[in-house]
Amino acid sequence: MKKVLLIDASPMFREFLKEKLVAEQVNVEYAVGNRDAYTKMITTLPDLIIIDVESDITSLQEFLLKKHDDPNAKKIPIIISGPDIPRHHVATLAQFAVVKYFTKPIKFDIFFESIGKILK
Repeated sequence: MKKVLLIDASPMFREFLKEKLVAEQVNVEYAVGNRDAYTKMITTLPDLIIIDVESDITSLQEFLLKKHDDPNAKKIPIIISGPDIPRHHVATLAQFAVVKYFTKPIKFDIFFESIGKILK
């Protein structure tokens, strides 16, 4: 069974994603904050990480740097949903295995299509 780690998602977004992913036979783990996210990432080694960013880009960068330094976690793909950011920041995120960045509000048909492609 495929595994997804969902980080810092609002309760409504978290439950919506879980319902959709479980229906597709995907196991969903949650994490809140960098420490919890890093610990769960290392212990579960998910097939995909989804990060819901409200505004704290600095915290996101810290997590990505720690992930990038871990040889077991380095290649885990990441999808981020967050605020609109400059294009050069999106390019920088690609260095850390961020494969998609969705600006809110999210187009969920494209969002779930991207998840499906990554998990296949």
